[in-house]
Amino acid sequence: MTIEILEGIPVAIDKQEILRIQGHHKNEKPSAAIQEILEKAMEDFHPLLQPKATFIEMEARVTKESINLENGLVLHNPDGAKAWQNADHLVAVVCTIGPVLGQRVSELSAQGANTAALVLDSIGSAAVESVADHVNRRICQGAAQRGMKAGPRLSPGYGTWPLEDQRVIFAMVPAERIGVHLNEQGIMIPMKSISFCLGMGRNLKAPKGLHPCQYCNLKNCQYRKALKDQP
Repeated sequence: MTIEILEGIPVAIDKQEILRIQGHHKNEKPSAAIQEILEKAMEDFHPLLQPKATFIEMEARVTKESINLENGLVLHNPDGAKAWQNADHLVAVVCTIGPVLGQRVSELSAQGANTAALVLDSIGSAAVESVADHVNRRICQGAAQRGMKAGPRLSPGYGTWPLEDQRVIFAMVPAERIGVHLNEQGIMIPMKSISFCLGMGRNLKAPKGLHPCQYCNLKNCQYRKALKDQP
């Protein structure tokens, strides 16, 4: 069982990603007002970020409907059971950009600057996704160095994985060490936080060509990446 804490994680986002999150189509040009607000926000957002992550790796046994962990906990994740066939290790991750950007979004909304608030909120969504991508790449690279394969990252609340398993992840991962906790509804605080898991193993048999979004039935989600711009 291995636990890591990461701080100072690099964040890389671009304007097109922000516009996509806001619902703009690939070739759709935003108004001059939106572009001006976006340019200003892109210049100012970095000091609002406190990117951190923590993850734990442990031995696991994948069955048809669940993932049984070495500490006795069970994840009821049919999508994961399919995506991580023959995995013998599981990594659970919690990452965040901290509370400051969200506080600034609330301040802008209270001031009536609703468009600026929406743009900054979208930047926050892209930023925490960038943090998750960075951590995921690090884990996958580490797996490859050990002669292991890594399956796609999946999160509770998407596809067939019930949100209730969020509490199982938080029972494993020391999320409080990076300032993240669950409220009574099982929602992560700060809001700009992501949890996910991925299976690993030398004999892992993940379905080829599947993006994590393809496990989710929210086909019109603005955050959706898989097949987003295909006809």
